[in-house]
Amino acid sequence: MDAIYLARDNAHDLDAWSGTPHWMGKALSAAGFKLSYVSPLAGGFPIYYKLKSKLIRTLGWGYSPDGEWGYLRKYGKKAGERIRKLPAKIILSCGKPQLVFLQTNLPIIFFDDASMPAIVTTHPGHTNFFPPVNRRLHEAERRVLDKCLYACYGSDWAADAALHKYGRAYENKIRVIPFGANMEVRRTRAEIEKLINTRETGRCNLLFVGRYWDSKGGPVALKVADELHRRGVPVQLDVVGCSPPTPVPEYIKVHGFVSKNTAEGRAKVDALFQRSHFLIVPTRFEAYGLVFVEASSYGLPSLATDIGGVTTIVQNDRNGRRFSLDAHPTEYADYVQKLLNDQNAYITLSRSSFNEYEQRLNWTTFGKKVRELVTDAGLLHPSPRHEFTESLSQA
Repeated sequence: MDAIYLARDNAHDLDAWSGTPHWMGKALSAAGFKLSYVSPLAGGFPIYYKLKSKLIRTLGWGYSPDGEWGYLRKYGKKAGERIRKLPAKIILSCGKPQLVFLQTNLPIIFFDDASMPAIVTTHPGHTNFFPPVNRRLHEAERRVLDKCLYACYGSDWAADAALHKYGRAYENKIRVIPFGANMEVRRTRAEIEKLINTRETGRCNLLFVGRYWDSKGGPVALKVADELHRRGVPVQLDVVGCSPPTPVPEYIKVHGFVSKNTAEGRAKVDALFQRSHFLIVPTRFEAYGLVFVEASSYGLPSLATDIGGVTTIVQNDRNGRRFSLDAHPTEYADYVQKLLNDQNAYITLSRSSFNEYEQRLNWTTFGKKVRELVTDAGLLHPSPRHEFTESLSQA
């Protein structure tokens, strides 16, 4: 089925939005959509809004150009120019800003990790928006909800916040479809079984992955490693994506930023996921939490916080455990030590973690669910307005 794929970020860059536009596009293609890529896209007047941002922030307010009509109109105009005459029966959009002022008669399905009502009530950098910008941010989301066929969020947290803010009138449009892992995953159950059984016993390898040490909960992860070390557990905490601001003990290994755009970077990340016993990212805020999905794809249990989209990804005692934001490091250490002292329980949780990935947290399932939505809407049948190169049976 011919479709236009809109993405604000570069859908061919594995580092753009953690690779989500890239892997989402691949998933939609694999699901039978013949995509015409329209990506990347840029808003208008960036210098003007950059200066305006500095002024508003000096006054103590939060700011985003996504709440500016001029900026969003440029997005809509550029997207409209680029999709004109492209063969398509539907628009599939990674993100929303490019849709607010897009003029088209094609049905639209968008995918996002968060809704504006969810973000502005929980994200530390978005809870104090300049009032006019805040109003326009909500109006922008409402406009997109009005014009779309389906609004697909990655978590119940995002979808529930949108329904609560904008009303049950959108209930038939809003769907929850979790995103998959932003990496190539070809691991089989047999390979996962072997991987689990080759993890070292008698020690604990923790993996922290995040670009921002403080907001991703790095200090908490460090304290958990310290507590395990104090208890006499041989422990190592691998830190990927950032660096702690102060010196760390010898059992903390800092790798810094590792790019998935290089074979070397991908191999390094792969090795760290394989050798670890737990992913630990006690994030202070998370719109979704792709790293927890990636951990599950390795049969690796996650230690996370009970916040944002993580509440959909990490299911307690199925692929890890969520802790409250104010949980003491000893709570994490107790959970880890209990599992490490019961090898059968740890193996069961690791297997269950992969099951969660295989059953609901993967891009294949994402693509199938999107295709189901399109089928339910009756859009897979040939239309006289468009020419198709595939039949339903071939898709």
